[in-house]
Amino acid sequence: MTIIYQHFIVKSHMFKIKQIFMAMLITLSASYVDASAPAPDTVTNSAISNRATFNSVTLDTIPVITMHDLISGCQLDKGYSLPDGVTLDYSCNNNEALLTVTKAGKYGFVNHQGEIVVPIIYDQAYSFYQNDLARVQLAGKYGFVNKQGKLVIPTIYDYADSFSDGFARVTQQGKVGYIDQQNKVVIPFDYEAGWHFNKGFVTVKKEDKYGVINQQNKVITPFEYDSISIFSDQQDGQVYFELIKQDKHGVANQRGQIIIPLQFDKLWFFSEGLINVKQYDSNREGKWGYYNKQGKVEIDFIYDSASGFADGWAKVGIDDDSGHIKYGFINRQGEVVLPIEYDSIYGDYFTHQAIGVQKDDKSYLINRQGQKISADYYELGEFNGNLVIAYHPNFVEGKQRFALLNEQGKEVIPLQDGYIMPIDGGNYVGHFLIFLEDKPPQMVDNQGKLVAIVPDFKLTMSP
Repeated sequence: MTIIYQHFIVKSHMFKIKQIFMAMLITLSASYVDASAPAPDTVTNSAISNRATFNSVTLDTIPVITMHDLISGCQLDKGYSLPDGVTLDYSCNNNEALLTVTKAGKYGFVNHQGEIVVPIIYDQAYSFYQNDLARVQLAGKYGFVNKQGKLVIPTIYDYADSFSDGFARVTQQGKVGYIDQQNKVVIPFDYEAGWHFNKGFVTVKKEDKYGVINQQNKVITPFEYDSISIFSDQQDGQVYFELIKQDKHGVANQRGQIIIPLQFDKLWFFSEGLINVKQYDSNREGKWGYYNKQGKVEIDFIYDSASGFADGWAKVGIDDDSGHIKYGFINRQGEVVLPIEYDSIYGDYFTHQAIGVQKDDKSYLINRQGQKISADYYELGEFNGNLVIAYHPNFVEGKQRFALLNEQGKEVIPLQDGYIMPIDGGNYVGHFLIFLEDKPPQMVDNQGKLVAIVPDFKLTMSP
């Protein structure tokens, strides 16, 4: 069963929820409740009650927002409006001085008071992304406008990316080069492919092999690799390159020196000074371990699953010899800090006061001391803000039974029948949409408090 509403697609499986805010698509795995009923004059809202209290609120006391407000990245200042026929584009960014708008299939920019600054004449316009220039497309060619509405780099390029580290990737006649904000070619059109600059470095392709260059077009790693990814460790900000050749992975530092040899089958990224890598033995049985930045083994290769570190802990898993992996957490010294005994852990990182686990077909929250702090549920989600969705296995006429838990394991919204989805994009990250029978869609904040009604958000079923 697929549920469709304009830019939204909802697919129904049992309980598991996955949400993607990309290209205005939301993919959810959950049961369905029809929320298209008209809004009544009064909403009796158990979503803001606890087990001892039942509250009734009138629509007059609750703000009403539109679906566009919900999923768009921007809003005008209070009290201002757009010219007739002009709408905010879904991709606009509220942190920018100018907001992307559209009218009759053309694009431009307005300020936060709704005044047109960049004429609405372009076939496409992209956010400034904290840059002084924004890319635009006209008649199949790309250029850049400034915040005064002037086209300062003409639409002459076959393709252009937004500026990053002061440079923009552009293409002409099938070749990639880089320009600065004065439209000066700073990296010549010598490359078959290229990516964004990242802290002064960029991966480019030449003669079907990949290398890394800096902003002076100096080669940092030679053009001999099948793939290269640039990443940095948030702990020290240093840049590293993941190198892949003949399906083997290694790591070089920002001077191009290989610090982890190309002998591993998988690796992730440095986190808190360590990187998790996987190596297969002669029987193709892979184990995970951790290297430090000096290229030394810091934690032995004994794990069947391993994540990166966050707040000093990493999630690991070990096969229990029955074909099932048990999960727990270790610290940077390789010491077990949360027993490796859980059938599942909801999320890779223990960055909240609690985390969801599953053991013996029961799901519940535990704290960093391993203490159980919530009731048992059928399944849990991952934290969205500081709340997590809990599911009960019972169904009433095909509806979910859900609750919302805080980091102390308390139900800020008790178990009830309906439908819920987390919001992890747009203006209301960390909020939730709740659909209850014969009530308009309701939005609650990260405390479980009802903050808005979204009456035009309707879901319809499609085979």
